[in-house]
Amino acid sequence: MVDLPLSDPRCSNLSCHAFAAGYNASEAELPWLSQLEYGRWTIYYYSFWVLLFTVFNLYHIFQDQIQKRRRTNSIQCPTWRQKTLAVCRSLTYRRFTQRWSDTMGLPSWGLLAILALSTVFLAVLPFIEQPYVRKLFRYGSPPISIRCAMIISALTPLTVTLPGKVNVITLLTGVCYTKLNIIHRFVAYMLFALATVHTIPHLVSPIQDGGIDNLSRLYREKKRELSGTALYAVCFGLAFFSIPWIRKRAYEAFAYVHIFLAISYVALLWWHIDGEYMSPNYLYVTIGLWATSFLIRGFFRNRLFPVGPAHSLRGYPTTLKHLPGNITRIVVSVPGNLTWRPGQHAYIRMPKLSILDNHPFTIASIPRQTKDCEKEHKMVFLVRAHTGFTHTLSTHAHDLRTLIDGPYGAHLRPLHRIYDDIICVAGGTGITAILPMAMHLAEKMSRVECVLKTVRLVWMIRDKDWLSWIQEEIEQVKSIAAGSKGRVILDVYVTARGPKPVTAEEILESSAETLVQMSPGFLMTTHYLKPEISQLLPDLIKGPRSLVLGCGPDAMKTSLSNTIAGLQQRVLSGNMMEVALRTETFGW
Repeated sequence: MVDLPLSDPRCSNLSCHAFAAGYNASEAELPWLSQLEYGRWTIYYYSFWVLLFTVFNLYHIFQDQIQKRRRTNSIQCPTWRQKTLAVCRSLTYRRFTQRWSDTMGLPSWGLLAILALSTVFLAVLPFIEQPYVRKLFRYGSPPISIRCAMIISALTPLTVTLPGKVNVITLLTGVCYTKLNIIHRFVAYMLFALATVHTIPHLVSPIQDGGIDNLSRLYREKKRELSGTALYAVCFGLAFFSIPWIRKRAYEAFAYVHIFLAISYVALLWWHIDGEYMSPNYLYVTIGLWATSFLIRGFFRNRLFPVGPAHSLRGYPTTLKHLPGNITRIVVSVPGNLTWRPGQHAYIRMPKLSILDNHPFTIASIPRQTKDCEKEHKMVFLVRAHTGFTHTLSTHAHDLRTLIDGPYGAHLRPLHRIYDDIICVAGGTGITAILPMAMHLAEKMSRVECVLKTVRLVWMIRDKDWLSWIQEEIEQVKSIAAGSKGRVILDVYVTARGPKPVTAEEILESSAETLVQMSPGFLMTTHYLKPEISQLLPDLIKGPRSLVLGCGPDAMKTSLSNTIAGLQQRVLSGNMMEVALRTETFGW
């Protein structure tokens, strides 16, 4: 066998002179070990972004710690840093306004720019070096397949970490995992594209080297092509069932299938790369990060929730109230040591309705002690009926018990010590994220170090009966505002009678169609109109430092983003020091 020609299939190892000469020439042209560096380059790339946003987060934390109460006679003039930030915000806040962009749920231009740059990086990286395949498949795996394999291995820890309820990236950057979810989907789709590029040469090259029989032999001998095919099928399933159209219409089925396929992906990847050089190290890191997240989450839950049959095993006492607009108001009585921050969410499970269903909902209240029991808080959720669990919930009439997983959410900055006025804008059930923030800020306005003077809440609803969703919370806001140094203004816009958007001037002229409620520190006005955000918002922003918080449909968030991007001109012209925007995820 020493002198067999390459045309003989038996000439497939270094004992054959012809194979040895061809293999050495192929290695000299493109060494196998050099392809492993592509995994490191991928790690360096996304580590740069994590490090960058970590620096931003640490800067904000440091600034918040040393922030002192500003004097009322301080110079209200934007610095060069604030003007530079305004230029960046005027570009990064913007969103596309076309209907297809709302349908696709496209993020802001700033995030799109990062995703576009990442797409170019991952698309170009595997194709930098040539040749893409070796002259004969017997000489080794195609170089482009090796490069894609290393990039996929390097992306796997990132893909698994991003959706974790408690993950290292959120701890470093302060960005909630709900906002990281779009990056998780992007990385997963790129991983699938790279898997496709990785797979094709592994199917074509064996056929070119020895025909279809050669490929069949690899499957019969259970070579990597067998495990790779199963792994690629799982990748396809993960990508296919994650398509927004499918995910939104069958979320519960998607969730179960996604978890099953994700576990299958890790297991099959372990089988596929077993015995390889370097690739298993990335898988070890992936499993380590996942296990750490799981343990921290378990500790997090055990720290917050008392262990015992009255709590951990049976859940917490829960009352249900069905309200107009297909809304169910859920009130869970939780222990006093369970606290949460405004804007956070929790996963709820009601074993009496479904043992497996575990759904996330924003907490529509803030932790306040009740008169009946000083060691108890009321955790409120507003849930709109759709299909599945929420539909079952809307038809249930009896009280039950609820298991709580959470709360979850990012770090909350001391907004009351940063901004002079804050405008909260909500659409429909987006009020669940915005109202607790308004209540929290109203409480903070009674403190000495607070510079916040006005909290204005703008809520757009279709029917005036929807006010019953938050009637109890409105009374709480009145009580809180009465003891604060600032003002809380609630503007409710009932849009059913106003099919066409109106401008700020038309709103002011429509006093005959408004209902006003006043109390110390609190003003509530009900308008029967549909406002145009781009016209209304500029008139509401008056303080030298202003923040707009928004939660609602994509179209509303698009209007908010573009309006605030345009208002950066006020900072550049010296009329304001800062105008910032923060939007919350609406839906899952």
